[in-house]
Amino acid sequence: MRDCPELLEEIVSPTVLEVRTEIAEDLTEMREQLKKQVARLRELRIKKDEEPGTPANTTLRAFPDADTCAAYFPYQRNSMAPKTSRCTT
Repeated sequence: MRDCPELLEEIVSPTVLEVRTEIAEDLTEMREQLKKQVARLRELRIKKDEEPGTPANTTLRAFPDADTCAAYFPYQRNSMAPKTSRCTT
């Protein structure tokens, strides 16, 4: 890094900012998904209480409480930092 300060300005700093933005967006998306799943669980619990013996009961067994569903949502990262470097030592 000392031998190549332009590497910090041209590659590292922009990449760090980009990744920070992506992480913030991913966290926002995960929060939204979790809220939707918790709301759906509440609906299923109400349905279970109103209509015992329905297929909703089998769905509820997969998520016995809202804390369990926090670990269950699709998540993928599809970004990568640049692989090229203009600076060699």
